[in-house]
Amino acid sequence: MKHFAALAFVAGLAIAALPTTGAAETLRIIGDEATGLTTTTDRDGTVTSVATAAFDGLLTDVEGGQRVLASAVFTMSVAVNGDELRGAKIVYTSPGGAT
Repeated sequence: MKHFAALAFVAGLAIAALPTTGAAETLRIIGDEATGLTTTTDRDGTVTSVATAAFDGLLTDVEGGQRVLASAVFTMSVAVNGDELRGAKIVYTSPGGAT
């Protein structure tokens, strides 16, 4: 359960680092969406959790009415051993190869 708390903490930090516009935006995805969570345990007891979210299709800004074809994969990994955070990483990948 501690690794999920660390995962949520890292996600919160990532969101807090993004620039804000001061107004909420609602995005609708028309197309394919995927999510996944895998957890592995090393011999030394380190638990690594990898969460993935992806979409491929039409991304619509509900309030602004703008539409764009988009595709992206978000991957977040957290490694913990007991109460020690061994590593955390967030990766965003778009089809053009930007990360």
